[in-house]
Amino acid sequence: MTSGPAPLCFTCARAQSLGEGGSWLCEAFPDHAGIPFEILSWKHDHRQPFIGDNGLTYVEKETS
Repeated sequence: MTSGPAPLCFTCARAQSLGEGGSWLCEAFPDHAGIPFEILSWKHDHRQPFIGDNGLTYVEKETS
């Protein structure tokens, strides 16, 4: 089995993990059934606008 890079969401300030199940919530997609596959699979780089993202794109989490 081959896997690609981790989704950009993992380092985004707008996304929140829901725990062990692998589900994520995102401020950009409050009415969507989760983060779109195109973003999770890198078919779309969410540093660029995506239909339905309410104008909210990737914002890197601040690290301390």
